[in-house]
Amino acid sequence: DCSMWPNYFLWSQNPVLVNWSVSKQMCREIISPDDSDSVLNISREWKIPNGHTDRSIFEFLSNCSRFRRLVPFSTEPNSQEEGDFPLAYVFVGARNAAQAIRFLRSIYQPQNAYCLVYDDKASNDFKNTIKKFHECFSSGSNVYINPKPETIDWSSYSLLSSEMSCLKVLVDR
Repeated sequence: DCSMWPNYFLWSQNPVLVNWSVSKQMCREIISPDDSDSVLNISREWKIPNGHTDRSIFEFLSNCSRFRRLVPFSTEPNSQEEGDFPLAYVFVGARNAAQAIRFLRSIYQPQNAYCLVYDDKASNDFKNTIKKFHECFSSGSNVYINPKPETIDWSSYSLLSSEMSCLKVLVDR
């Protein structure tokens, strides 16, 4: 089924660089090849466009309802047991907002709580993208960002301090 193909590439690659008609055609040929060499020929010619930048993710997040529709997050626990025992996560990012969001999406469950810590030395594009992502989850959310971003020296107390600030947010929620 090629119906997810555009959604996957819109999220996985820079949407400006993807030729949708070619991509959909390639999807059809890979799923239902006319001959056995077809898939091999396609794979030899396939070029993956440049990945997202923090700025392109920020632009993608400018329409939260579109983002939530095209990049769905789980809406129900995987099991009753998981629903009965919610977890809290704190994770740290300093660059590559697309990777941070993909990571959260890979572990996301609606019963759990998540707090994102970022280094205040991170680029403005990264910080703005993480803040915008948080806004897309804000109403009744279980996704938070550190309320007191600080400069993190990666082998010092500042990392622990930032994580503890996030933990406090999660405990107080």
